[in-house]
Amino acid sequence: MRIDCIIVEDEPLAQERIRSYLERLPFMNLVGVFDGAIDALAFLQTGTTIDLIFLDINMGDFSGIQLLESMTINSQVILSTAYHEYALKGYELNLDKAKKLLKEAGYPEGKGLPSFHLLTVSEYADFASFIVRQLEDIGLKVQVEVVQKSLLLEQTARSQALFFRGSWFADYPDAENYLSVFYSRNPAPPNYTRFHDAAFDRLYEQALLENNDSARYVLYRRMDQLVMDAAPVVPIWYDQVIRLVDPRVQGLHPNALNLLELRRVDITK
Repeated sequence: MRIDCIIVEDEPLAQERIRSYLERLPFMNLVGVFDGAIDALAFLQTGTTIDLIFLDINMGDFSGIQLLESMTINSQVILSTAYHEYALKGYELNLDKAKKLLKEAGYPEGKGLPSFHLLTVSEYADFASFIVRQLEDIGLKVQVEVVQKSLLLEQTARSQALFFRGSWFADYPDAENYLSVFYSRNPAPPNYTRFHDAAFDRLYEQALLENNDSARYVLYRRMDQLVMDAAPVVPIWYDQVIRLVDPRVQGLHPNALNLLELRRVDITK
């Protein structure tokens, strides 16, 4: 499997950095590098099939966002930028702010706040204990409750688990599969947190009707930020997969779902 890609970036150092990353991946085929969005758009309009675009946002008079809005092709896009205002605002460890918020809520140093349970399965008991120790640093009283997986699924489906460790794997390589977890009209599963936000729901429904991938990704980012701001979940990590492949195996490439795709694999003698 080969992925044809282009770089659209007006900073030479950023171009070289992306290029150096691509050179480490034998299945990535760099077709071209463009200093501006207008030249890239003209190239894309020639009909050349491009699977992936590495796209800067701030590029003079014609931005990367304007390029996305002008595109009618179905290339995947990775946005790159040095400006914080274009990135999702996530979480950071800030004990002072956490203590301040507790005090403002009427529970200084956790005083007066009843203890609660963090539900998990045995496989993640050590991880849950680590989370509990961090919460104790700001005065919260939390106990780890290890339960069978079947019981945890039953309790989350019935809204009986108020604080629990969970994970979600995509069924297909599109962000909608993750964002569906927070659509209020979805039951549990997948909406285990019973998240309900009217603005999110409108964007989700709009994204379902949007056929242009680039326009849909803009909606996804807005939805993602709404979830981060409301914090029905706190992302802890994303899995990283390492494969050890015999040199005789050819054509085995990674994919977004970590599927063992063998249709194009050959074994040389």
